[in-house]
Amino acid sequence: MEVVEIPNFIKPSQRLDMAVKKQFLYLGRIHRIKAIHKMIEGLAISRRFTDSDFKLVIVGKHEERHQDYYEEILNLIRSKGLQDQIEFKGHLTGYEKENVYAESYALILPSETENFGNVVVEALNQGTPVIASLGTPWSVLNRYRCGFHVSNSPEILAQNIDKLIDMKDDEYREMRVNARLLLDQEFAIKTQINK
Repeated sequence: MEVVEIPNFIKPSQRLDMAVKKQFLYLGRIHRIKAIHKMIEGLAISRRFTDSDFKLVIVGKHEERHQDYYEEILNLIRSKGLQDQIEFKGHLTGYEKENVYAESYALILPSETENFGNVVVEALNQGTPVIASLGTPWSVLNRYRCGFHVSNSPEILAQNIDKLIDMKDDEYREMRVNARLLLDQEFAIKTQINK
C-alpha cells in the first residue's frame, strides 16, 4: 500500500488591498493550548511595542468551560498595563475576518501545538506576515522570508515583534509580497492541483 501526504490546499478568498494598521493580530480560539498568555507576556517585554502606538487585536471567542483562562488573560493584560493596547473583537467571519487579516501588520500564532493552522494560510493570502511558534509546522515562513518560525517563549516572541516593528518599509513591503507568493506557490489549489 502506498501512502501519499499532501498539504492542506485552499481556494484563496478575494485579496483585499487595505491600508495596513499598526496592529498585530491573534485569530483563533481562546484556549490555553494557544498560549495567548505567552504572546501577551512577550508584548509586555517588547519595549518597541509598549512604547509605540501598535496594538494587539484578539479575534476569537472562548467556550464557557474555558472562562477561567479568559479571565486569566484579562488579569494578565491589566497586570502588564496593556489595557489600552489590546482589543478583543469577538468572533469574525467572512469579509470582516478577511479585512482584519489584510489590515494587520502581522499575525501571531503562539500555540503550543498545531497540526496545521489555517489562520496562517488565510493571513498569507492577504499578504500579512506571520510569527508562528515552533509548535506549528511553519518553518517555510523563514525560507520565503515572510515571517518567523520561532520559540513561543515570551522573550523570543518579543525579539521578533521588535524585529518587525523596526523593519525598514521596503523590507516590510517585500515580506508582504513574499507572503502571497508562498500561498500561491505552496498552498493554492489552483496552482498546486497537480500534486
